[in-house]
Amino acid sequence: MSVVALMLFAGCCGSVVSDVLDYKDAREKTGTVTIDASDTTLNTFTGDKKELLLRYLCSSAEWRVTRFGETPTIEGTIVALRRAKGEDGWFTTLHGYIADFTKDTLLQSRVMLRLEPYKPRSEDGWIRSDLYDKGSVGDDAVELNVYKPEYDQPGIESYLVLEGEGTWLEIYEQAKSSDRAFTQRVIDEINEELGQLMEKGLSPSLLPPGSAIIADTNQIIIDDGLQPGIYNAHGYVNPGKPGWIYFKVFNTQTGVEVMYEMEQKRTIEYVGWSSNPKEKFFFDCEAWCKEGDWEHEYPARFELWFVPEDGSTKRLLATSERRIYGWER
Repeated sequence: MSVVALMLFAGCCGSVVSDVLDYKDAREKTGTVTIDASDTTLNTFTGDKKELLLRYLCSSAEWRVTRFGETPTIEGTIVALRRAKGEDGWFTTLHGYIADFTKDTLLQSRVMLRLEPYKPRSEDGWIRSDLYDKGSVGDDAVELNVYKPEYDQPGIESYLVLEGEGTWLEIYEQAKSSDRAFTQRVIDEINEELGQLMEKGLSPSLLPPGSAIIADTNQIIIDDGLQPGIYNAHGYVNPGKPGWIYFKVFNTQTGVEVMYEMEQKRTIEYVGWSSNPKEKFFFDCEAWCKEGDWEHEYPARFELWFVPEDGSTKRLLATSERRIYGWER
């Protein structure tokens, strides 16, 4: 299995079970590490500055802004998940977990900036099951407990929540060493990144390569995912105003919608925008099509829809057609 495949697959198993199950903490504690969170940059993003932060994260290919915990019956919480980066650019992983168990150091991680408090029943599994340690932005000695993972996984794991004034930073680390070098590095890197944002404003120089392109039309690319019925949908769009996108997928022979509402919710992404219609911003998600099976292909149309934040009428941004399979367990 390739490194990229490992990175994608990791979100489906092991420690990630914490994300979907409620259970008592039966992990074996192996020690406590002190984390320096004294930098208060995160606390500066309140009021109008919160809008600056959100627009920056939506514009950056390094971050995927979505609604965590969104289901047909639960309204999710707006968060930014750090994307993985491969040879072909940035890509989204399942639940935001990035893993490579072929390495000797960092095994699996997730970095999430939460931009609003959790809404009822949308809490992350680590939070819901009380499997985390909490600190405050500005604290120079946050105590972070480290544990031997359950389910026979290697390494040492931890989950840290740093509470700021309106913004929260959540870091999961699973690594061979217990020193939490990744956790500390992430805190330092994000403070540096957002410090530059405060200093320069929304400058194109702050955005990583691949965040935006100049093009006449919106672009959608649909690639095969890890299994038939799972597709990587990515491209560049500019809706011209704040809001979010999501996918609909139809069987073009029957007109039947083949991606259910639960999977549709997972494609939600708040995207970058500008007044220059030729400036297009990166988006990326997985589309799970559950109508059909692995034995039969059929023609499908992927529709990318935009929902403006101001409540105005949603509109179709772009379409792409290809033959697909249905996903089956």
